[in-house]
Amino acid sequence: MPVISPQELLNRMRSDMPWSQRIVVDPQFEIPVEVSTASASIDIHLGNRFNILHRRRDIEHDPLAPEADVATEEFFVSFGDKFPLHPGHLVLGTTLEWFRFPLDLMADVVGRSIWGRRGLLIASATAIQPGSAGTITLELSNLGEIPVSLTPGVSIGQLFFHMVEPPLRSDSKLTSFSGFLRPTLGHYKESEIEKFLLTV
Repeated sequence: MPVISPQELLNRMRSDMPWSQRIVVDPQFEIPVEVSTASASIDIHLGNRFNILHRRRDIEHDPLAPEADVATEEFFVSFGDKFPLHPGHLVLGTTLEWFRFPLDLMADVVGRSIWGRRGLLIASATAIQPGSAGTITLELSNLGEIPVSLTPGVSIGQLFFHMVEPPLRSDSKLTSFSGFLRPTLGHYKESEIEKFLLTV
């Protein structure tokens, strides 16, 4: 699936672009004036909120259980402070930016190599669906051997956009993660096929 060009990306972010086709980013940092200095992606910055999944005595956690309960705790980390992520640990974070995607664009979340080479994985579910709105929840995990310091405001990754043809209809069902401002674990929703397969 081809990535949209820097020119198209710049056009989609301009305030005079029709609302139905516009990519909204808030806060929106400096946009290059010349296409020659533009990138084919948008940088994403790490937000201030982190959600930790607590260890429990349960042998396992079943996301399909009707009363699936995962103990979590949210932390707010101020700009200038750091959050240590230890090896083998997972924490949910968010982007600093709030996004609104038009119905004809989706995006992939890609981590920066400067973090990946230190063992930091920023997203295991990388696709952002058309029509989504809100901050983007990041699944931050440390695959390395030593703790990694997470600093709010740092450029943590990039969004690469792809065209969706034909565009989704305005009455299409949006992803269940749309509209969130905090790191969100979410609830598992079985499809009709899953309900059939899991009861056979």
